[in-house]
Amino acid sequence: MFIHFTNTIILFFALNLTHNHYVSIANVNLNNKLNKIEISIEFTAHDFEKQISDDYNLNLNLGNSKEIANTNSIIENYISKNLTFQTNKKTIELKLIGKEVNNDETMFLYLEGTIPKNIKELRVVNTLLIGSFVQQQNILHLDGIIKESFTFSNKNKTKTFFLEK
Repeated sequence: MFIHFTNTIILFFALNLTHNHYVSIANVNLNNKLNKIEISIEFTAHDFEKQISDDYNLNLNLGNSKEIANTNSIIENYISKNLTFQTNKKTIELKLIGKEVNNDETMFLYLEGTIPKNIKELRVVNTLLIGSFVQQQNILHLDGIIKESFTFSNKNKTKTFFLEK
């Protein structure tokens, strides 16, 4: 009985080392006064690292002394391919302005770009981490001149938001 109990405990902990929920949360502010799009995205750090490893065959070693020198440019490149914002049929160029990797395995990316004054709609394509995690969900909260939320997934990668009148 003791062996069965021990095996059950080991199995329980082994199953809990991986997680079953794959979620990112992006807060996007469309600041019409400054003509800026301001973005913060929260990820699970090891999920992001796995995606980069799968796509670029690199181990970023995020948040530690072994982090590779060009990590920010790799992140910016990955984001530009997997998170796009278009308005007036033009893609908004995003610039990575910072990242934060915490001991609790959360990672925050901070990005910004320039937007025109006459936005009527915003088309978003979000495929972040979907390449490595089919069940990935990317929650996007818009604030500013457009206030709406949407959850992107493997089945819903694109959404057009319209300016509230």
